[in-house]
Amino acid sequence: MEARLLEFYELASARAKKKFGGADEQWTLLRFEFRDDGPRMQPDFSSKQYSIHLSQHAYTEWQQARPYTAAHEIGHEVIHTLAPVTLSDDTNLEEGVATWFANDFYEAVCKQKSNHCGDSYRKQLGLVSRMLRNNSSAIQKVRRTTPRFRDVTAEQLFALKAGLTRQECDYLVEPFPGREL
Repeated sequence: MEARLLEFYELASARAKKKFGGADEQWTLLRFEFRDDGPRMQPDFSSKQYSIHLSQHAYTEWQQARPYTAAHEIGHEVIHTLAPVTLSDDTNLEEGVATWFANDFYEAVCKQKSNHCGDSYRKQLGLVSRMLRNNSSAIQKVRRTTPRFRDVTAEQLFALKAGLTRQECDYLVEPFPGREL
């Protein structure tokens, strides 16, 4: 099981780096866990390692040779591994990118359209989708100078001229208010 999860992770990681820029190479994956508190990425700042917690639902599907939820959750969490921060430091931008990428990765590996998006992620996903439609390299451009999503400013996003208003850019750099996939 771990080998196949690692394969999904490596595919997602390579795809995310290509689309959005590199990861902090000091950080490494420690393990996958199926837990009640998943999905989430759990960083250990002292060792610069992280665990990826997947949901119990992903585990149930995985046991039935149905990797759909695991693919979506790994796709989402891999974005958080690009530049790890504490859960409370996630921004609307990071969650929007993570949700967009989770859908993109899911569609690439599962060969079907993704309809995964919790209510608390819809606005973020919509704004990031519009930004990437208007400027497909927008996230990669901003991460060249500001690798951590939490450090990106509204001014940086607005300067990309990616079809977002200043208020929408302000919203994307605010802390993410909720958690549910």
